[in-house]
Amino acid sequence: MKIHAKQISAFFLPALQPQEGAREIVYTYRWPEMTRKLLEKGIEVFKLMVLSLEQVRRVEYALFFAPELHRMSGLSCEVLLGSKYPGAVLKGASSDAGWEGWRYEVANVAADHTLECQIEVKTRRSGSDSATASPRR
Repeated sequence: MKIHAKQISAFFLPALQPQEGAREIVYTYRWPEMTRKLLEKGIEVFKLMVLSLEQVRRVEYALFFAPELHRMSGLSCEVLLGSKYPGAVLKGASSDAGWEGWRYEVANVAADHTLECQIEVKTRRSGSDSATASPRR
């Protein structure tokens, strides 16, 4: 099985000072052919891990897919790991470009806590018709 992954580390320049207020950090990327496994196998699991020594006010993880993929494959989404974190929610969402998908949100992640999340996206042909979140239409 071919595994593909991306890892992101944040280095704050200028350095964060204790008296400084919270900063909002947004990572956005496009990964060409990221959905190949989803199309070939009918299922893909996306993983997110957040490690912080301080409390994190909000973590948001969004997955958006091209409109053609939604029409062609009938996507569904479910949180496999991380759903039991207090206040965690998975909901349908749209990007600024009009792509449909899902947003996983967690508020007030405790200091010295590792937040791990696994989100499974399935196509209709993978037999997924369970009670999972649907993208916003």
